[in-house]
Parts: sequence; structure tokens; C-alpha cells
Amino acid sequence: ILHVKPGHGGLEDVFEKIRAHFVTTGCPVMMGGDLDASSKGVFGTCKTSSGKYFLILDPHFVKTSAAELDLAMLVNAGWAKWVNLKDFSNSSFYNLCLPQVEI
Repeated sequence: ILHVKPGHGGLEDVFEKIRAHFVTTGCPVMMGGDLDASSKGVFGTCKTSSGKYFLILDPHFVKTSAAELDLAMLVNAGWAKWVNLKDFSNSSFYNLCLPQVEI
């Protein structure tokens, strides 16, 4: 479990640890905070010239029909999205659970 304190640095300080976690285990990361209280599933990282991002999937999604899952619908409805680290609350702490598995 990584604990990220509120304030300067925040998620930027653990970005490379999360990135390395995906390379070594491939397991998603569970994420939650206090002021930013909605739980999140982190399924990837991306680093570009415009910033650092987490691929967030909302764990509260429930498939309500037998229809095939439509990725475009998940993205358009906000259930799956790339979130710039700067868009997370700087006033919230975050806990990130990095499951350890044997490969």
C-alpha cells in the first residue's frame, strides 16, 4: 500500500512506482482517498509532453443488459478515462493498493 499525503508532489511522487508495478505484475491498482472519496481502479499509466495520466475505470459500473459491452459507451459515459494527475484533488490523501502476485 502506498500512502500519498495531501499537498505538493502527491501522486507525481509515486507515478514511477505505479508504472513499474504494471510492468512487473500487470495487476490493476485500487485507489481511494478522503476528500476525493470515490474509489477508483487504476489500469494503466501514460506519460506525455502534456502530463502524466492514470487510466481510471470506475468500479461502480454495472452492466444492466445482455448486450455486448461497448467500449465507446464506457468512455462516453465517463466509466473509463485517462485522468491527468493534476486533475486529482491536491487537498486529498490517497491510498493505493498494489497487489503482489507471482508470475
